[in-house]
Amino acid sequence: MENQNQQLDPSFFIKIIGQKEVQLNALAQQHTLLTQENQDLRERLEKAEGLLQKEHKKAKQHQRKGGKKS
Repeated sequence: MENQNQQLDPSFFIKIIGQKEVQLNALAQQHTLLTQENQDLRERLEKAEGLLQKEHKKAKQHQRKGGKKS
């Protein structure tokens, strides 16, 4: 019976809501950090792909020049 009274007490719900708000805030912060990390990784990947394409282009040009001399 005491458990039933506790569940009907508004402070019980306020406490639960407070806990959920804390959890939501923590998740929101985590989401923000992960979104930023994801963006940083995406930028690093794009930069690496650009460098790789440049190197590939250089290697192709070098190979062509080497092929013409032979």
